[in-house]
Amino acid sequence: MRRYWVEGPGLSYNQERAEGLKRLSVVGSVEELLKNLSSAVMPLIVGTSARERGLKKITEADVRRIQKQRPVLILFGTGYGLAEETLSFCEAMLPPIEGRTGFNHLPMRVAAGILMDRILGRGGHNE
Repeated sequence: MRRYWVEGPGLSYNQERAEGLKRLSVVGSVEELLKNLSSAVMPLIVGTSARERGLKKITEADVRRIQKQRPVLILFGTGYGLAEETLSFCEAMLPPIEGRTGFNHLPMRVAAGILMDRILGRGGHNE
């Protein structure tokens, strides 16, 4: 996806998207990501899942508060959730996004957008 928008046909179609995606780095694993961090402070690593996991729970409000003092890395799972190997890096889990019907399976980009709005948005979510 990054290559399409930054180097491929998408570049001439949408310059703003290309500018945003130029900031994106693709790595092969969480371990590789942590090795390449430029921050001297280790981030709080938080996972997401459409189902409950056995890790400490953290709320969006907690993440908002913590990210003012320490970097936060949020790992998003797919329809099958995060692999056990990836979960082993997580210190806490955000709760599943729940709707009115109890059906909580969302496309990852939708779930990521909802969580980013809840954590970083200006729509009354900030304390």
